[in-house]
Amino acid sequence: MAEAENGGRWAGYTIYRTTYTPQSNAAFPRMVDLTTKYMKDGFKYMKDGFYNYYESSRQYNSRANEFNITPWDKIWPNYQPRVIEDASQFDGASIDQLREHFRAEATERDVLDEFPSYRMFIVIDEESFQTLQNAPLPEKRRYYVKLVEALEVDLYESFPG
Repeated sequence: MAEAENGGRWAGYTIYRTTYTPQSNAAFPRMVDLTTKYMKDGFKYMKDGFYNYYESSRQYNSRANEFNITPWDKIWPNYQPRVIEDASQFDGASIDQLREHFRAEATERDVLDEFPSYRMFIVIDEESFQTLQNAPLPEKRRYYVKLVEALEVDLYESFPG
């Protein structure tokens, strides 16, 4: 879903690229595709869990039949990452530099902390690149990227997320 079609908001995580080598240049599009497939696989898992709950609740709750669409029905088919790759600005950038950029941009657009897509972002740096470069498509084994919280963590908040 294009930002213009979504009220200027994007339906997907922001991915920052911070490694720019000939090898990463060739492999980066595949890594974005792989990350997207893993995210969609996760959405499918959550959606399947919701529908299992929905089916079991139909026995006990007459209103359950009123629900015929879930958030995942809208998010999953439209999920597209927002890729930020600019070697002149982000080659070797630190997590703090990326967080500052992300927060400034989200604050300017008045979307910071509205949804996970506006609260956290993914970093594909050299370490993540090495982990993902030979990763297969989603299966039981998982590979890792860095997911960074854009907001300061409140140590006194009751929910640790």
